[in-house]
Amino acid sequence: MHFLPIINDSPWQIVKQEKNKHKNTANTDFTFVPAVGTISVIKKRKLNWSDNDAPPRKKLAKFLSSQRQSPLGLIWDSHDYSCSYDSFFTILYNIWKDNPEKWTENLQSIENTYLNLLVKGFQNMNGNQTFESVRNSVREKLHKNYPSIFPLGHAGTSVGQLAYYMLKPTDYNATSQAICSKCNNEDMEVDEIHAYSVHIASISTASSTQDWVDPFEYPIGQFCQECLSPMVKYVKYDHIPKTLVLEYPHTDIETSHQIKFVVNGKSISLYLRGIIYHGDNHFTSRVISREGQIWYHDGMLTKDTCIEDGTLQDMSNEELKECQDKDLVLAVYSQI
Repeated sequence: MHFLPIINDSPWQIVKQEKNKHKNTANTDFTFVPAVGTISVIKKRKLNWSDNDAPPRKKLAKFLSSQRQSPLGLIWDSHDYSCSYDSFFTILYNIWKDNPEKWTENLQSIENTYLNLLVKGFQNMNGNQTFESVRNSVREKLHKNYPSIFPLGHAGTSVGQLAYYMLKPTDYNATSQAICSKCNNEDMEVDEIHAYSVHIASISTASSTQDWVDPFEYPIGQFCQECLSPMVKYVKYDHIPKTLVLEYPHTDIETSHQIKFVVNGKSISLYLRGIIYHGDNHFTSRVISREGQIWYHDGMLTKDTCIEDGTLQDMSNEELKECQDKDLVLAVYSQI
C-alpha cells in the first residue's frame, strides 16, 4: 500500500489500571526512517488533462455537479510541491468545520505549536486569509525548524512525518510498560510523550484497525531477565484521543469504519473521517463526513473542491484500499 515514514513509536492501548505501580519518566524522542516512496523526489507526474483543456465529459459533469456542496480543499502548489499538506490539512479542516468551537478546543488541547497555528488559520479563513495561505504559514514554520524533513521546492514530504509532527504533544500523555510474553514479569511503567499518529509494526497480526488498537502491544526486541522469553511493550494513552492517525501502508489490514476504546467499562468510538493515498509521487485524499458521505480531493485536479465519491456504507474494504490508482497510506479517525 503506502509510502510513509517508519516511526520508532510504540503502538498504544488504553486499559484500566489494575494496581498502582512505581513510575519512572522518560521523554522519548523518535527517529524516522522513510519508507519506500517517502523520500524526496524531483519529478512530479503530470495531470491527465491540463488547466487549459476541458476534462473528459463524465469527469466534468461529476465535477460541476458537486461544486456547490463540495467540502473545501487545498489547491496544489506547483512551485513548492504541497500534496502531503493538501491531503492531510483538507481532512483536518473538514473535521474542524463540523463544530469549530469544539474542535478548536480539542486540537489546541494537544498543545502543539504547528497544530495551533493551523487552527488559528482555520479561524481566520472567514476573513481575508485563504486556505492556501494558512497551509503555507504552517509549512514555513515546519521548514524553518526541520528543513530536511519539510523541504521546499520540488522535493517530496512524507505525509506520515507531517501527521507525526503536527500531532505530537509537548507533555506526557501516555504510559508504557514492558511485560514478559511467557512469565508475565513486568518492568516499571514509564511516562512518555507519544504523537497521536501511530505506525503499525510490520510484523503485526492485526486483521483490522480496530483489532490493531485493541489491544495495542508491540514486540521490542528485549528479553526477560527471569526466563529469557521475548518482552512485549504495552502503551496506553492517559486519555482517549479526540483524533488519531493510523498509518499502515503495505498491509492487508481492513479499515474499520469506527474504532472503540473501553476505559473503566465506558466505550468511546472514533469514526473514520479521512484516508490518504499515495502513487506516482503524489498524495490524494478522501474526506468522509459524519454522515458517511465520501468526497475525493486532489489538489492538482479538483483544486479547492472535492468530488462526490459514494458513501462509506456502500464501499467495500478493497475499494477503500485504492483510489484513482493510488494505495492507502493512512487513515484519520476522530470522535464526533
